[in-house]
Amino acid sequence: MNKKTDHEPSLFDTNRVKDPSEPLCPSHLRFDTPSRFKLVALGKAFIRKLSLWVCSKLEAFSFLDRFILKDDLPNFHKISPVLYRGGQPLGEGFHRLKKKGVKTIVNLRVVDTDHLHVGEAGLRYIHISFRPHHPRDCDVIEFLKVMKNADNHPVYLHCYHGSDRTGMLCAIYRIFFQGWHKDKAIYEMIHGGYGFHVFFQHNLISYLKKLDVFAIRNKAGLD
Repeated sequence: MNKKTDHEPSLFDTNRVKDPSEPLCPSHLRFDTPSRFKLVALGKAFIRKLSLWVCSKLEAFSFLDRFILKDDLPNFHKISPVLYRGGQPLGEGFHRLKKKGVKTIVNLRVVDTDHLHVGEAGLRYIHISFRPHHPRDCDVIEFLKVMKNADNHPVYLHCYHGSDRTGMLCAIYRIFFQGWHKDKAIYEMIHGGYGFHVFFQHNLISYLKKLDVFAIRNKAGLD
């Protein structure tokens, strides 16, 4: 009986002759296009959930500051004699701002949170609905016009944390009214000790880097 010497070639047999029409990677070892799309979609969904989780933790810390530690004027800082910045004031915080000489509140939150309090405290109120994921020239121009009008001074500028949206418009103030270079203003926004959430707010940084200062200055009537 003759011994059979031939054998079924293996995919991993280095001695076998490769068929030129054979794909580099066997089909059963490759992800098809729909599978790759599914993996990308799952990855994006995970990142979104992670971002929401981290944001919820940041909100929890803000809740601790405001309601447990009773900070009614969180993250408060003086930027210049005519501009203060900080987080969402609560109750007595509006009256404290009045005592500090503030005339106008500029609220950058999407939700109008201040109108019931500013009247009681005798403060002017301007609401600019600023969305940090999509900063707009029109919001920047409106803020510049507020700061251009000396009758509004001093101004208290705030969002929720007083870190991101507030930080970007303070950088705008530095650039347009104090003559700062963009890089210096961006550095202060991120590293100035105001709690900027750099992991989430690349849109704000990118907006400032691409900002056409000359065009915005003209539209705001600063020249």
